[in-house]
Amino acid sequence: MSSRRRFLIAAVVMLLAGCAGLHPAPVDSARAAVDRLFGRLQQDLRADDWTRIGWAFSPDARDIFSARNSREERWVDFQTVDVSLMPGRILERDGLMNVQVRWNRVVRNRNGQFIKSAGTAEVILEKFRNEYRIRQILGESFL
Repeated sequence: MSSRRRFLIAAVVMLLAGCAGLHPAPVDSARAAVDRLFGRLQQDLRADDWTRIGWAFSPDARDIFSARNSREERWVDFQTVDVSLMPGRILERDGLMNVQVRWNRVVRNRNGQFIKSAGTAEVILEKFRNEYRIRQILGESFL
């Protein structure tokens, strides 16, 4: 078989495969899981519903969530207006995931004044029942 004929056969096969509905590889599953976790967490933080936020924490991290709930009593005078969580770099090792999260938050105090804050946190995630959950928050916490 000549090289020209092999080239034509390969070109036809590639053309037929392209028309057969082959798609590029799916989005990285780790990135999709992180985006899903922080998207839901962002919605729950905007709703200021701390009972729904508890799902995002692993059983090992309940102390972080409990500390925030006790702090919430001191922050009764503040209402979350907006929060934005932007996951960036993701590193995965030994079943844990390290995610760098940039965040912005706007709260309103009792006098109607808006207070803005921003920061960067390192969030350690672990897999729990086939979902990633927050195990630890390092740096400036968005809670």
